[in-house]
Amino acid sequence: MKRIVFIIFTLTLSIAQANQADRDRRILLKPSDSVTPTTRDLNSYPDIYLSKDSIIADRNLDTGVIDDPFHTLNDKGMVSFSYQFSYDYEDFTKISSFEASYKHKFEESYTEMWYGLQLKRTTAKYDAVAEERVSASGNTNSVATEIREENLQSLTSIGLGLGHRFKTLSLAFDSSRIFETLMVYGNYVFHVDSTDSEKYTGFGYNADYSLLYRSSKSMTYGMKLSYNWAMVERERVDDEKLPDRTLVFGWTALGFELGYYF
Repeated sequence: MKRIVFIIFTLTLSIAQANQADRDRRILLKPSDSVTPTTRDLNSYPDIYLSKDSIIADRNLDTGVIDDPFHTLNDKGMVSFSYQFSYDYEDFTKISSFEASYKHKFEESYTEMWYGLQLKRTTAKYDAVAEERVSASGNTNSVATEIREENLQSLTSIGLGLGHRFKTLSLAFDSSRIFETLMVYGNYVFHVDSTDSEKYTGFGYNADYSLLYRSSKSMTYGMKLSYNWAMVERERVDDEKLPDRTLVFGWTALGFELGYYF
């Protein structure tokens, strides 16, 4: 019996020594390479970014203990709603916009880059978003010769955009719950002119800056500043030139934003 145990022990030791020798041989013949992290690795390595991240945590009113702390860099998506109006204190209502948007952070990235979709509906007085102009071709029947003044204009924009979330002002306000967002959308625009009831389509963009307060793990609210531009045209009649059937809009608006993170 002792001989069998000795044989088993000897075989086990021999196998272990052979395995160790094989590992040593591979280390000598093929040393471990020094791995240089790629940009993708750095952008997706959590410990680099989470150490400086804002942590949202609510205190339990019954126990006084902080419940379920959450790193905001782990946000994946956001749905938000916004109402925007004219910054002219004499007539806030000459521009009125309602906006719904969906934003999603680029996967495996802690660099706070986001992409989004938006739907915006704007109603405004013509002289608040454009200037009266004269037809370049002298055509008295062109859209450029129509006098619109305060006639209402309605624009519906569907857009795709890119943006960045950051926290510059959080230091000034000494609050880790304050965030800023810059988003730029390219839009396809539908327009109806109440002056001639004509339908127009075209392209445009809007650039938005939001200053938001994160009230909880999911909810955020704050202010928005939005610059909008669009050029739309209607179908050609006879030999009309493009400037004679084109409208150009540009305006800046202030607003409120309410968002939900998930």
